[in-house]
Order: sequence, then structure tokens, then C-alpha cells
Amino acid sequence: MRPSVFVWLLLSLPVTAQDRLLQPADLPARTTAARTLKAVLEVVRDPTGDPGRARWRAALEEARKHLPAGSTARATLDGIAQRPAERAASALAELVADLEFRPVREAELPDGVPGFQALDELELRAYPTYRLVRTKMRGRSTAAFWPLFRHIQSH
Repeated sequence: MRPSVFVWLLLSLPVTAQDRLLQPADLPARTTAARTLKAVLEVVRDPTGDPGRARWRAALEEARKHLPAGSTARATLDGIAQRPAERAASALAELVADLEFRPVREAELPDGVPGFQALDELELRAYPTYRLVRTKMRGRSTAAFWPLFRHIQSH
């Protein structure tokens, strides 16, 4: 593939705008929005009929109130609201999955490392200071491994 074609493809991908950092207080609101949207997905089987369309639009507006302006989730919801209802259900289900996503913690995080926040949102984090260990690379590609491994074991 030529580089110019690749750049064109990247630039043509849909991008959700976000101009606001995630705040810890946003997390409960995301949960509420997810519950609202999930309920309408379960209840409204046919969003194209008049009663279904009204409930669908009301649920989208209610969820929109809970998502902060400038967040990725709200921009995504606004994009979904512009689509015809029959094509929006799968996108809405994906948004609900993103809002409800909780990663699996395989190990405890080190002291001072912030926990998990929200999927697909920008956030500003503060991490503890760290030490940098360097070793020379001599000979084989694994020659640097053992000095670093011994350092980790001793600290």
C-alpha cells in the first residue's frame, strides 16, 4: 500500500471528538447513563414505530443529560442520535458496553498507581516516581536480561 493511500485511509476514519478530561465524579453519571440506555435497548424492540421512537428519543436525551459535555461518550451518543433508529441499536449497544466496561484486575497495582477509570476517555494521571536501571548490551540479545533481573530480585 502506498503511504499516501494509507494516510488518506487514516484521515477518513471517523473520530469522536473529546475536549474534556475525565473527572472522577463522572463515573457514577456514566453508570446511570448506561443503565438508562440498556433499559431502552431491552424494552424497545422496534424503535421505528411511533411509541418505540418516542421512548427511544426520550432515553437518548435522558442519558445525554448524565454524560458530561465534551466527553467521548456524549459525542458518540450525539452521533448515534443522528442515525436512523433501525441502524442505531447496534451502535447504542456498543456504547452501553463501553460505559459498563470494567477491566479484570489480574494483580494488585503498586502503591501510588491510580486505579482503572473509564474506557475511551482521556484522563490526567499522577504516577509515583520511579528508578531507571540501565545495563550495557553486550553480545547476544539476552545479555542485558540477567543484570536487570538480578537488580529486580534484590530490590
